[in-house]
Amino acid sequence: MKKSLRAKFFNKRVLIVEDDLDVADAIKYIVESLNALYKCTIVNDPYEALLDLADREYDLILMDQEMPGLYSSDMLKKADHFMENDADFITGRGAKPIPVVMISATEKTENLPLNFKNFIVTDYIQKKNLTHFLRQRLVYKN
Repeated sequence: MKKSLRAKFFNKRVLIVEDDLDVADAIKYIVESLNALYKCTIVNDPYEALLDLADREYDLILMDQEMPGLYSSDMLKKADHFMENDADFITGRGAKPIPVVMISATEKTENLPLNFKNFIVTDYIQKKNLTHFLRQRLVYKN
């Protein structure tokens, strides 16, 4: 089987957008420990996430809801706009919406699912419940 075909069907790329690097490293460790098929990329700034989304395709985004500089839903709106209007954006082209999990220190504040053209916010999870949530969602999923 060709390497690119194997990566397409077996490896899952996860983008972690979190301004606290200790939290981001912990999330990456948990995700990659729970399911070896998941490979994580960490960015600690929402604008850096926009640039990363232009260069790489992702299967899942785990995102801090409140980051300095740009609220997460605003970042998704901007990414959605760029994906539709900028030929350099490769993520999401012709594919189903990318699932996004919002991570917050507080209770959820918006109704779900929160839909964009290229993203769908499927869950809000409090940081204190993150390990349990990831264990439920990632252990046996491909």
